[in-house]
Amino acid sequence: MADLYKIVFKGELLEGFDNDTVIDNLSTISKMEKSKAQKLLLIQKPTVLKKGLEKAAADKLAKVLTTAGLQVSIRSYDDPMEQQKDIEPQIVPKSQEIEAEIKEVQKDENPYAAPSADLGVKKNIGGDWLDTPKKVSASKGWKWISSAAQLFFGEPFKWLAMGFIAAIISFPVVLIPIIGSLIYYIPVMIFAGGFMIAAQKQMEGDSLEIKYIFSGFSQNRNQLVLLGVFYVIGMFAIGLVSAVMFFLTFGSGFLPILMGDAPSPEVMASSSDNMMTFVLIALVGTALTIPIMMAAWFSAPLVSLGNRSALQAFKQSFQACIKNILPFLVYGLAYLVIGAIFMAGVSALVGLFSFLIADGGSMLFFFLPVVFVLVLGLPLMLISGLSVYVGFLDIFSNSTAH
Repeated sequence: MADLYKIVFKGELLEGFDNDTVIDNLSTISKMEKSKAQKLLLIQKPTVLKKGLEKAAADKLAKVLTTAGLQVSIRSYDDPMEQQKDIEPQIVPKSQEIEAEIKEVQKDENPYAAPSADLGVKKNIGGDWLDTPKKVSASKGWKWISSAAQLFFGEPFKWLAMGFIAAIISFPVVLIPIIGSLIYYIPVMIFAGGFMIAAQKQMEGDSLEIKYIFSGFSQNRNQLVLLGVFYVIGMFAIGLVSAVMFFLTFGSGFLPILMGDAPSPEVMASSSDNMMTFVLIALVGTALTIPIMMAAWFSAPLVSLGNRSALQAFKQSFQACIKNILPFLVYGLAYLVIGAIFMAGVSALVGLFSFLIADGGSMLFFFLPVVFVLVLGLPLMLISGLSVYVGFLDIFSNSTAH
C-alpha cells in the first residue's frame, strides 16, 4: 500500500498575511464560507485540513494553502491502521477538520480546484463561472492590485519571461505602416488568453510553466482572434469619427498628421485659434473609447476561462464594469498614484544622471533610467494584467475572490 499523507494547518499565518486576506483567499480556493474560514483561524492550534493523500497531491494542496497564507505541513501516518482508516470514504468530517470545505481529491483530478475548476475551455466549465457579474465592494479595487502582486512575486522570473516573449512576438506588428498599431491588438488578445490561463494554473497550485503563454493559440483561439478584431473595429470607428471632426474643423491640412508628419504652420495657427474645439474633439474621442475598453477589460478571461463567445464576452465585461464603477474608481486612483511615483522616480534618475554626465561622468549613466524603466515597468505591466484576472475571479466566480 502506498504511503499516504495529511495536511495540517499549524494554527498560524505566514508573514505578510492578515486574517481578512487569508479568509478571502480560502473562500476563493476552496469555496469555504467566510464564517467557517474565520472559525478555522480562531482555533490557533494544529488542525487537520485534508488526509489520505498521495505525496504528489499533498504537495500540490500544501502549495495552494501556502499561497492563501496558511502555515501548513505535510505529515505522514505513524500508525498504519490510521492510514487504512483514512482510505475509506468519509461522509462527515471530524470536528477539527475542514475536509468538506476542500474539494475531494481524486486520483486523476485536480485536488485543489479553484472556483473555475478545469482550465481546458473545451470541457464544460461554464457552470463554474457566473453568467451575470457580481457587484463587489469598492475596497476590492485595491485588492485586485495587491493580490495580483502576490501572484507575480510567487513566480516573478517566469512571469517576466512570458511577458518578454509576448512582447517580442507582438511588437513587430506595430511596425506595419498605418494599421500596425491597430491590428497589434489581435495577437495581444491571444497572448492575453494564455496569460489568464497561466494565472489560473498558478492559482490552482500548478507549477507555472512558460509554455502557458501560448495556450491562447490552442484554446478558443478563434474567439480570442475575434476579440482582437472587434476591438480593432471599435477603435478604428472611433478614430474615423475623430478624424472627420478634425477634418471639418481644420480642413485638409490635418491629413498629414494622420500619416505621422508634422502639421503645417496653417494647421498650427488654426489649432491655436480653435483650442477649445480641439479639446472638445479629444474629449469626445476619449468618451467613445471608454465603453470599448470596458467591453474588452474582462473579455480575455471570459473567453479563455469562461468559454464565452467573443460577443458574449464583450457584453458581460461591459456589464461587469458598469456594476463595479466604485472598485474601478479605487483601482484607477491606485494606479494613478503608482504611476505618478514611478514617473517621479524616472524623472529624478534622469535629472541626477544628466547632472553626472554634464559633470564629466560616463555616458553609461544615461542608460540607467532606461534600465530602471525596464526593471520596474515590465513588472508593473504584468501585475496590471494579473489584476484583470483577479478582478475577473472576484466578479464572475461563484465564491468571493481575494
